[in-house]
Amino acid sequence: MVDDDTRLRELLKSFLSRSGLRVSTAANAAAARQQLDALDFDLIVLDVMMPGQTGLDFAGELRKTSDVPILMLTAMGDPKDRIAGLEKGVDDYLGKPFEPRELLLRIQSILRRGRPVAASEAPERINFGPFQFPDKLVPVAILAADDGVPVPVYGTGLNVREWTYVDDHADALLAALERGAPGRRYALGSGCGCTNLQLVNAVCRLVRRMKRAGASEAEPIRFVDDRPGHDLRYAIDSAKLRAETGWAPRYRDVRAGLEQTVAWYREHEDWWRAAKEGAEATYQRLGR
Repeated sequence: MVDDDTRLRELLKSFLSRSGLRVSTAANAAAARQQLDALDFDLIVLDVMMPGQTGLDFAGELRKTSDVPILMLTAMGDPKDRIAGLEKGVDDYLGKPFEPRELLLRIQSILRRGRPVAASEAPERINFGPFQFPDKLVPVAILAADDGVPVPVYGTGLNVREWTYVDDHADALLAALERGAPGRRYALGSGCGCTNLQLVNAVCRLVRRMKRAGASEAEPIRFVDDRPGHDLRYAIDSAKLRAETGWAPRYRDVRAGLEQTVAWYREHEDWWRAAKEGAEATYQRLGR
């Protein structure tokens, strides 16, 4: 919500938040632009008359790079002003003064007819399960442990990741498509976080148990130089997805999904070996 009237801005934020919307505010176009550069929004409520860049000019600028819906608030009653806004790509107008309930209903209407539901990408590197490419951490750990060779781990292995089993990822996408609100964007995450070192240790223990090997005081791990700029932590807040679609991960403990994954790779050597050899041949051809 972008409006230079502090009292109105905070009152509307409180009302809309109580109605289940997550609201950010800005006092002018410059402050709004900073937030838009950092976050992705489902809709912008924008006042026409503001100090500095006007709402109309800001809306026209936004339309050059974004299709985010815009609802304009205006005290101007001249139809020519509303037409000017619509020509700049504004989606709806609401004249001041207005009832907060009407604003909420207009927002909901825009979102229903707005951009398609889109579940935000959960990066491939934090997913795991069958058919994951063999150069990813979980398959690398499984195959190395199964061969009895040290598992390579970047740096100290203390990078924290939130791991989502592939079936949970697919279920979340379906939940967003079937039960999500039009125009919404949903963050997808399991809440199952652990360090890379904890994950690799768990994989090694599972492999050893499945091979019926004896206990080991320490898992065979080989620490390698960390990648420059390697992220220390990945984490996602999936509260909106859970609240609005009823989705919840079936695998609430990463170890449950790991057990199935380890068993799958040990039973499907034909698949992972063909994928691995094909990739290695491609790398050699490209001189990598």
